[in-house]
Formats: sequence, structure tokens, C-alpha cells
Amino acid sequence: MAHATVFAPVPPTARSSPLSARVVAALCVLAAVFAATFVLAPGPLASSTSGASLANRDTLDNAAKTAFVGYWNSGSRTFTPDMARVVDYWRQYHVVKAIAAALLLLVAIMLTVRLWRALLGAGARDTRTRFGLAAGWTLATLLTVGSVLLVMANVQGSIAPLSSAITLLPFHTSETGLSTALAQIRTDLTGYSHAGAHHPPIVARMVDDFATYHAVIAVLTAIVLLVVLAMSVALWKRFRAIGKTGTSDDRRTRRLLAALGTMLAVTGLATLLVCVANTGTTADPAPALLALFQGGW
Repeated sequence: MAHATVFAPVPPTARSSPLSARVVAALCVLAAVFAATFVLAPGPLASSTSGASLANRDTLDNAAKTAFVGYWNSGSRTFTPDMARVVDYWRQYHVVKAIAAALLLLVAIMLTVRLWRALLGAGARDTRTRFGLAAGWTLATLLTVGSVLLVMANVQGSIAPLSSAITLLPFHTSETGLSTALAQIRTDLTGYSHAGAHHPPIVARMVDDFATYHAVIAVLTAIVLLVVLAMSVALWKRFRAIGKTGTSDDRRTRRLLAALGTMLAVTGLATLLVCVANTGTTADPAPALLALFQGGW
């Protein structure tokens, strides 16, 4: 999300200052580089750091299936060597993605802030220029929001890689070994309770990891919610400081702030709902994990 300083008053001189096309172009190039890094670099880098050559998706999927069946048949909470190799690779994969997404987020915030300030100070410019700035700011804002989601998802995957790696499995399969393991897991997760009967160590570990998986998102969405609230406070202070009467530029600025305030309200509500949902899943992860193994997530 853009930093709260985007709502700071725009000095008179800034209203006539042109937006630096070179700076915007440079930020766009950086955004493209980090986006490409996010897509292309994780597999090769994770393979080199983990020592597992699993960058090819088919190879990874097959390795995950074989490793999971071997892990289940071992009956031990401790990973088998094959399962450890897959999980470690998947952790490194998400670490690289999280770093690339964080760099993309930084660039997106810088671009969003610059375009927002230019939009606030564009009162004297023609309609076409104002429309271009508004379109550019909207795209930069979407990139910022998308980057936040990517950072959150990949931090989640790097902290709880087992739960993330489980999503590699085909939950509806005719392969005997895997289908048998999945059926046994579904049976054990039905009516699962920490205070109930004994459960296989592997199922208990998956339930614990799944709780961590959702706890990460609960914490991250709480942080995002605090940022959104801080931005809202700064925005409405700026909105009230302008007043209803003033120049046409002031009235236009109030409309922009009101529109952004509505966006923040919707974003805050959605973030709160996600935070509450993940907090609930953290407290009782077994039903959600069962839904995952049933192919419903």
C-alpha cells in the first residue's frame, strides 16, 4: 500500500511541476525486471540453493507425489530424505519469490506515490493529461495491491512449506499408493481433535503446519489493516483541511480524496474479513485441511 505521505499537502510550486517522464520510465523498467525475476528466477535459484533439481514442473509434481507416499508409509513425523528434499526446495522457491515480490512492491509504491502527487497537482492541465495520470495511478495502485498479495502468499509458503507443498498433490488420482494415502488422511481428518483420540504423527504434523500456514496470513493481514487505517486517518485529515469552499482545484482534490477514501474503506473491510477468517482457521485448522484434501480448496 502507498505510504501515508502521499496525502501530505501539495505545495503551490508542486502544482505546476511536471512529472519526470524519465523517473517514471525507470520505475516501469524496474517493475518489469522484478516481475520477470518473480516468474523466471525462483526455480533455478531454488534448485541451486537446495541442491534439488526440481525447477521443471513435471519433475517437481512427480517428486512430490513419490516423496509424499514414501513419507506417509514411513509413519514417522520426521521427513524422509525425499520429502525433506521437496519441502526444502519449495521453501527456497517461495523465499526467492517473496524477495522478488518485495522489490516489485517497493517500486510499485514509489510509482504510485509519484503519480498520485502529479494527479493532485494536475488542476491546470488539460483533460487528456489528467486522464492519463489517473489511468497511470490506477494501474500503479493495482500493481501495488497485487504485489502485497504476492509478498504475503510467498512469505506464507516459505514459513509453512509443508502445507504449501501439499497443494502440489493431485487430490483426485487413480495412482494406488497416493490414492490410498489420501483416503486414509481424509478419514483421520474427519472429526479430528487435538484433545481426541490418537492420530498418526504425520497427520498431526500436517495439522500443526496448516495452523501456522494460516497464522502467517492472519498476522500479515493485520499489519496491512493497520497500514490501511493509518492511510485513512491521514487522508481524512487532508480532506477536512481543504474545506468545502475553495478553488476549483481544491474541490477537485476533495473529490479525488473522497474516491480514494472509498477504495481504502473497501480494502480495509476485505482485509479485516481475511484476517478474521484466517484467525479462525488457525484456531481449528483440521476442517480446512480436510477440505483441501477433498479437493475443495
